[in-house]
Amino acid sequence: MKNIGLFGGSFNPPHFGHIQAVNSFVHAACLDFVYIMPAGQPPHKEIVGATPIQRLEMAKIAFFDMPFPCVVSEMEIKRGGNSYTADTLEELHIRHPHDRLFLYVGTDMFRALDTWHLPQKVFSLAIVCCMSRDRDEAMENQRMANEYKKRYHANILMIPDAPVIVSSTLLRRGEKPECMPEKVRMYAQEAGLYKRKIPERIQAVLDGMSEERRNHSMAVAEETITLCILYGLNPDTLFEAALLHDMTRGKTPREQRELADIYGGCVEEDFLSFSVTHGKTAAAMAKAMFDLEEEACLAIAYHTTGRAHMTLSEKILYVADYIEPTRRHIVCQEARRNFYAGLPPKREKREEWLDQCILSGINDTITHLHMQNRHVHVDTIQAKKAFETPKR
Repeated sequence: MKNIGLFGGSFNPPHFGHIQAVNSFVHAACLDFVYIMPAGQPPHKEIVGATPIQRLEMAKIAFFDMPFPCVVSEMEIKRGGNSYTADTLEELHIRHPHDRLFLYVGTDMFRALDTWHLPQKVFSLAIVCCMSRDRDEAMENQRMANEYKKRYHANILMIPDAPVIVSSTLLRRGEKPECMPEKVRMYAQEAGLYKRKIPERIQAVLDGMSEERRNHSMAVAEETITLCILYGLNPDTLFEAALLHDMTRGKTPREQRELADIYGGCVEEDFLSFSVTHGKTAAAMAKAMFDLEEEACLAIAYHTTGRAHMTLSEKILYVADYIEPTRRHIVCQEARRNFYAGLPPKREKREEWLDQCILSGINDTITHLHMQNRHVHVDTIQAKKAFETPKR
């Protein structure tokens, strides 16, 4: 006889809280196999933000290569209509007639089990498992467990671990993306899911841009979030900076000088190449108007030229600006493909790869400027030398 687990949910999106809960479920119930079951259409709520197939795909990504036997099942999604746990357990019982079934439910669902469709069948087919967030909740859950035992002759297993609390609602708002596995986050971004909310004060700046510049700025912001997660940096550090990095891009040389006179941040070298001046004026305005942190403002200032000894924030915004997917230049498109194709799976090796990609971008930029007989900023020259110098 084997112990078979059922771990269901909307997985909209799947996150580290789900993964930790499944691990605790497996160990507490001594499970031999787990069905991860994305719901088709829960009867108690409407699922918004992702289609059933998208939720299924994200679950497959999140639960790939787990340290225990499991499968992400299409059973409820394929069945159609409302997803009832009683029906799913009945189907699993037919598949595993000689095994024991275990059902994991969260605290809120655990306390409402007797309102479910056919609760008697649920309790007769499976041992129900639940975790508690704190001591008071554990006491209340135990009280409910005793009620279920009396009313339904239920078998209840209280898992001693405390769950990792992650709000799916916040994730769908684009907040706390670091709580999702990075490959889930990348899938969601590519699918256009869970966009991070843009503050109204910054949205007003974006609305004043041309459509092309606005789309570029938003694409850079999305790319920045992805890179921050890949490199272990809080996306909040750079999200607003990424949106504002080109806020003065459309200004004339005269207007750029006027902005520099008002906000500062420029030296004469910055005016020798008009295409880079906006980085310095945008950084100064972002500091004065939006009170961005110094780290974010420096990333804006050097997002075009680079500089020697760049910080991780500066590197991320530089690369995000260069490889964001709306770029039409063939060199930028190739740089994007090369970056993700060569990205090391281990995080400790990724910054070296980031440096290599930045050096490649700097070399391409210098070649382009030389072909057009245009000035190469001293910061770019110094950045090239710094990235070419072997690290000790």
